[in-house]
Amino acid sequence: MSEAASNGCQTIRVDLFSPGGSVVSGFEVIRLVEQAKTSGMAVEFHGGGMVASMATVLIASGSPGHRYVYEHAFVVIHGIQVQAGPFGESECFSPTTVPVNERDRTGLQLTDTMIALLAGYAGQPVEVAASWLTCGNEQYGDGWLLVKLGLADLVE
Repeated sequence: MSEAASNGCQTIRVDLFSPGGSVVSGFEVIRLVEQAKTSGMAVEFHGGGMVASMATVLIASGSPGHRYVYEHAFVVIHGIQVQAGPFGESECFSPTTVPVNERDRTGLQLTDTMIALLAGYAGQPVEVAASWLTCGNEQYGDGWLLVKLGLADLVE
């Protein structure tokens, strides 16, 4: 990233159409976004057709003023889902989940990290961001939902 910045790159544009995906992989993308921002570049996200799950956090990680989402994008925000084995049912982890094993502790650690990121990006108290990731409190909407929550800046 610092090489791109030293070569005059001022803005990185990311067009995102995603149902989400791996939280751990998403955290790595966020690390790179933060590295670009620290190097002086603006990271501009444009969320299209679907911006769900981890993709909502990626949009939020963009540079303030450079986080866009299409008005008619399908947006979903929910708690972290952990699958029980390759063919098992997925299980939702809320901030209130009581850990009984290592998988639960890992799920809660990921949830805590996600809450801290969302709260910071949205400029909201941790308790507000935690409510977004509470199981049973899934939020569905269009691009305006991300703007209302402070996770995006403008609807396109």
